Amino acid sequence: MSFDSPKEKIDYFLQKGIVLDIYLSRLAYSLIMTIGKNGQKLDGTPFQLFFRDIQTLLSDHLIVHITKLFEKPNGRYEIVSVPSVLQYIKEYSSTLEIIEKPLVCIQLKSLGVPDAILSNPSTELLNKIIVDYFDSTLPLIENSIDLQALRILRNKRIAHKEAIDISSRPITTFKNAFELIKFAQNFAIIVGAAYTSTIYGQIGDFFYLGEDAERASNSLEKIFAQLTKVDPTNHF
Repeated sequence: MSFDSPKEKIDYFLQKGIVLDIYLSRLAYSLIMTIGKNGQKLDGTPFQLFFRDIQTLLSDHLIVHITKLFEKPNGRYEIVSVPSVLQYIKEYSSTLEIIEKPLVCIQLKSLGVPDAILSNPSTELLNKIIVDYFDSTLPLIENSIDLQALRILRNKRIAHKEAIDISSRPITTFKNAFELIKFAQNFAIIVGAAYTSTIYGQIGDFFYLGEDAERASNSLEKIFAQLTKVDPTNHF
């Protein structure tokens, strides 16, 4: 696929790839948490196994989308992920203009970048600050046990079933998996503001599409409330 400018390519990779995977990851995570919170209410009912199965499917969905977010670029085909966009920014940093410079400085300060180096930086320096920050904090298979654990599950259990024991391999938690989503969110927020003038949220937990993802959980909460009001044995 060809693009007329680096800005257009970054915008496409964010909207059609990274931001979409963040949304789908948060959707799965939110529904998993809601089922976990309400699951015991359905113990002994015909709905118990149904929601347990849904939770399993959502867990696989969560793993796939988080690992997609951190897939490394390769020479065979172009991958849409945080590392690939970061690599692209590195390659074109000398020609990339930063559109929302004051906002990006505030965002980087929120991530802990020292205020002293964010005092009216040149475009070239600010590009370098963005690249250096995400380069030094990017979760990789080599440095993140959580990402290792998710990738093993994706490769050995989800993508194709291998006849091997993975019980001794690295493990992670839903809470730690969500930290990986938050990293991708912060990346999208800063890169979106810097290079496409698109505001995806605020540094930290607030991601605009995260609210959309949580609407499904609000609906699921209402479903649980209805299911626990009636005696399901009267309907089977």
